[in-house]
Amino acid sequence: MRIAFHNVDFSSRSGPNAFCTRLARELALMGHHLADPGDECDIDLVNIASPTTEKRGRRKILRLDGIWTCEGQQARNVPIIEEYATADTIVWQSGYDRLLIERAWGQKRGAIIYNGASTLASRDDDDIAKIRRLAPVVFCSAAAWHPQKRLESCVAATRAYAANTGFSTCIIIVGKTSRTVGGTDVFYAGDVDERQCRTIVAAADALVHLAWRDHCPNVCVEALAIGTPIVCASSGGTPELIDARCGTIIDDTNDRDIDTLTFDYDAPPPIDVSTFASIPQRCSFDVTPFSIRTAAVAYERVMMEALQA
Repeated sequence: MRIAFHNVDFSSRSGPNAFCTRLARELALMGHHLADPGDECDIDLVNIASPTTEKRGRRKILRLDGIWTCEGQQARNVPIIEEYATADTIVWQSGYDRLLIERAWGQKRGAIIYNGASTLASRDDDDIAKIRRLAPVVFCSAAAWHPQKRLESCVAATRAYAANTGFSTCIIIVGKTSRTVGGTDVFYAGDVDERQCRTIVAAADALVHLAWRDHCPNVCVEALAIGTPIVCASSGGTPELIDARCGTIIDDTNDRDIDTLTFDYDAPPPIDVSTFASIPQRCSFDVTPFSIRTAAVAYERVMMEALQA
């Protein structure tokens, strides 16, 4: 197939762009041709929304990454709604993603395809050994830190684990943050490159990701793809990724009003982490479902079905 990606910055490290870059590379390895958006092609694969994808007699696949839910921001949904109306097929990142979007804009033909990551990505083995010497149990957490990601709760969870199990712990925080939690058990790595981030995640006993109503966070998929289990909140799409073999779910008991389409991601409810006491062993589960090849094969199937419809 000849596939044109739209609204993708292949030089960007941001979540949607980084995933689409991996997807494009994998589809090329599978024998598909990557066309420029203005060239002849079979499929327009649109990442969220693009002003350049008017219908031109070819199939349009729209990959969605949630919708704007805050009051005052919903006008930003307008170009996405226009793409949604004209797309032949929708790809949702999670069941939660689909539920939220179809409730807002109506049902569409489509498929749920979770993000994927490399299972063979390089990391620094010497640094992994150093990190594992920091504490008997090492946690990490990585995000673009704003209130939805619950930095304080991630740190509190690791301290609850230490109190409940008797194991000394530490947590390494990756990513830019203007807010910090003090303590000798908290290390701030800052904004590191992909290899450094992967090294920290590979060294950790678990990735803690307690973000409220996240859709399908790349960092969780990347952790699972290299055998690091995750600890996540029960809200949103993240818990769809895991079972007891590869993660622990902490109940978001204060996550109410789940039927509303207007809510503020910067005002997450508190989450009770006080009973957190168990994580699966590293590399004790099959990483294949989280691989970029698994995601690419699913996208290939959706595109073939669109062409045949």
